[in-house]
Amino acid sequence: MPYVLLYACWRGLLLRTRLNALVQSNQLTQKPFPPTPEQQTMSDHSQSSKPVRLLTPQEAAAFLSVSVRTVQRLVSASDLRAVRISKSMRFRMDDLLHFVDRNDWS
Repeated sequence: MPYVLLYACWRGLLLRTRLNALVQSNQLTQKPFPPTPEQQTMSDHSQSSKPVRLLTPQEAAAFLSVSVRTVQRLVSASDLRAVRISKSMRFRMDDLLHFVDRNDWS
């Protein structure tokens, strides 16, 4: 049993380390192209003025260090939020971080 707890603590530390590395390498906060005038008027009506990059199930699974099937199971169990675009499943980074924070063992 102590080995399971040790592994879980190590895994949480690893996830936080990966996230910090992404933030420091500026991959999460890359600035998009400047908006066109049409996009500026459209963004006035949206809730968030900051564009959000959506992750694929493969990218979300790699971030969480689990399989794609596990990510699908989490979505179907309503443990992890996903965005549906046509027949595709996409994830916001904020939702993944919230999931990690909510399921912290310590």
